[in-house]
Amino acid sequence: MAGITLATAIFWSLVRTLIVCTLALIPLAGFRRLLSDERSVSRRRFWLAVVTVPFFVPELLTGFQYRLTAASLAAAGDSAAHLVLTELLYGTLLLLRAVAVGVLLQGLLPASGVTSASLHTWQLLRGTVTRWDWWRGWLRLNLGGRWRAGLTCWSLMAIVTFQEFETAALMQIDRHPMTWTVWLFDAQAAMQPLAESLRMSLVPLGLELLFLMPCAALLWKSPSKFGGEQELQRCPQKSGWIAGWFCGIYAVIAAGLLVITPVWQSLLPAMYGLVWIFSDARLALQSIQQVLVSAGFSVTATAISLGVCWQLQSGASGPPGSTRQRLVTMVLLMPGLLGPLVLSLSLLSLFQWGVFHWMYDTWLPMLLGQVLVLLPRAYAISLFLRTVTDQESLYLARLVGSSGVAGVRRSGRALVWRLRDVRWLLGGLLLTQWCFWDVTVASSLRPVSLEPAVTRLYNEMHFARTEALLGLSFLAALTPLLVWVFALAVTYLIAARRQ
Repeated sequence: MAGITLATAIFWSLVRTLIVCTLALIPLAGFRRLLSDERSVSRRRFWLAVVTVPFFVPELLTGFQYRLTAASLAAAGDSAAHLVLTELLYGTLLLLRAVAVGVLLQGLLPASGVTSASLHTWQLLRGTVTRWDWWRGWLRLNLGGRWRAGLTCWSLMAIVTFQEFETAALMQIDRHPMTWTVWLFDAQAAMQPLAESLRMSLVPLGLELLFLMPCAALLWKSPSKFGGEQELQRCPQKSGWIAGWFCGIYAVIAAGLLVITPVWQSLLPAMYGLVWIFSDARLALQSIQQVLVSAGFSVTATAISLGVCWQLQSGASGPPGSTRQRLVTMVLLMPGLLGPLVLSLSLLSLFQWGVFHWMYDTWLPMLLGQVLVLLPRAYAISLFLRTVTDQESLYLARLVGSSGVAGVRRSGRALVWRLRDVRWLLGGLLLTQWCFWDVTVASSLRPVSLEPAVTRLYNEMHFARTEALLGLSFLAALTPLLVWVFALAVTYLIAARRQ
């Protein structure tokens, strides 16, 4: 990115993040009201699925899809118009992801202990205490009450937006959209000294810590019990037809930009590409090996991260809700929250140090990086799954599964499989997909002799949109799903045959 300084890239990224995440609060409030008012569980889940799908679409595929759009804007001739339109397109994609993150977080946040009655009571005390004490109490009540969800969501939406890399890296034509992640990644790829890259990452790291401070401060004193999907029904209110239409239009735009348009434009060429790949035995073998290597690392990192989060939430690091347990949790989640780029550069420096240098060109740095990046998402998923699982129903299903009658026992074990195993495997599928498509960690920490499929895809996506490349992308996207189907079948057979 010749001619652009890191300070300029950081400034653009910061302004974009502030605008996008502030605008995201508007649809976030609309979906909060809509989901609170919705009585039907199936419709509520439908709305949740539609609005959160942008967060589950790999960013690499989104950037690949809109690379040609960015290129056509750059070729239009008017540099100012190109800059504005490219920023609008990129900002819209970021907005869709930010809202998805916010809606997911709203269902996970602890229930507020501050009620409307508390706020009204404090209003009545306005003349009985000093002005300073009253405003300080009013601010504390609002931060712990009606403002808390919005501030917490904004904090984590800002982290996700500020760290974005893959979409910007592929859309970037003529230096726009400008982001600090792409600038620093390109500088590192151009053989900039690692110590200099780490020094340059201090300012973005400081901004990320500032973004995290509201979330950490508000959740540190929050109760350990999280609400899950049922929290959305706690205070029902009439959302009205305006909110319904607004959310519906937003959902159509999100699905159209990130799901319908890419599938419509790419599915048929991807099928031709798959046929072409498998018509060449050598190319097919190379592609399958790269995809399986990526899948193996992703599944392993997912299993480890879920296991760590299960231990954290089970009290292995201290009694649930204790200061020790929360401190250990924050220490383990912080590296992943600070983003894959800063994390990768830090691990790269660590494994070049004398004590750990023997592990530098092995698979351990890459696996460790993937686990640390996944931990925050794995923690949220495991927390959600533990919350929404009906423990009484699960206990009764286990009792049925221990029956002395073979038919009843099989029915009980199948019910346990449905209530517990399928949900955890679905959470594992999401984590595997995220890990599979992470370019930053794989590019920075992989050993020389190993090339995951995602690094090959990332490099080739910069040059041309060919049928073979679309076919390989389709195969890569399909692999975690095939692994999940295989895991479903294996766990079902084990549950059915267990004596």
